Amino acid sequence: MRTTFIILAVYLLAACSTKTGEPENASTIDQSEIPVIQSMGVDYSEPVIGERIDGPANIRDGINGKLLFTLNNDVLVSCTPLENDWYSVGIFMDIDTSELTISTVKKGRKIIVDGKEVGEIKSDMTVYPRRGYPKVWIELTGHTHKDNIKPGTIIENALVDYLRSSGNGRTIAQLQPFIQQFELERSDQFKGYTLYTNYENWLDDPSPMWRIGLVFRNDRLVSILHSRPLDIAETTDYKLLRGFDCLVYNDVANPEEIVMKFSLFVNSVD
Repeated sequence: MRTTFIILAVYLLAACSTKTGEPENASTIDQSEIPVIQSMGVDYSEPVIGERIDGPANIRDGINGKLLFTLNNDVLVSCTPLENDWYSVGIFMDIDTSELTISTVKKGRKIIVDGKEVGEIKSDMTVYPRRGYPKVWIELTGHTHKDNIKPGTIIENALVDYLRSSGNGRTIAQLQPFIQQFELERSDQFKGYTLYTNYENWLDDPSPMWRIGLVFRNDRLVSILHSRPLDIAETTDYKLLRGFDCLVYNDVANPEEIVMKFSLFVNSVD
């Protein structure tokens, strides 16, 4: 059920607290009881982090457009929401410090990311080098068909699959393998709550907000913040401000408190 929650401006933001270690009452379970992540045939022997190429894959200048470059299998990309069966994707390509003033990368050049070859330029491309000491890079962006992204590396898919395969375990310990595989960042800034979050893509927003936020209270998952469609069993989806949504588990008392707290927060962020 989707519920619209009206937020009154007279409410104040919840007080913040400093970051601490794991809560004293955090649950501990036998590590052998934690399910191995095996979502949709993806090899999770190392952190997934985000969307991975099912390739090699062609990256084009639009839907069915001109071929710009190719990416090898399993390359990590930034990825927008699906639109008409296509994704916009992007990577940061390494270039030499002597190339800070170049305006074009030529067809046939190998694409290097973090020192590793990950693809090839297939058409001359106009570029705008960026510098972040000591590295220099260029942004490569384009469109690729949905079949070129491994479904199990899409965090929303993986979360649904993980909760189902783990018997809907909701403690931090039970969700720790998922947290580690997607390198979610911990935050204790909301008094009484612990969050594990990742962020939206830089293609749509150079200062992206949360994409997924796992909200724990007393070491139990009580809510999931999300910016993309997500359907989790035994939850109710509340609309927040600025296009965010907040799934709250149906066994959680006073869901309005959670909805209010995070709706006020997302509305306060520039």
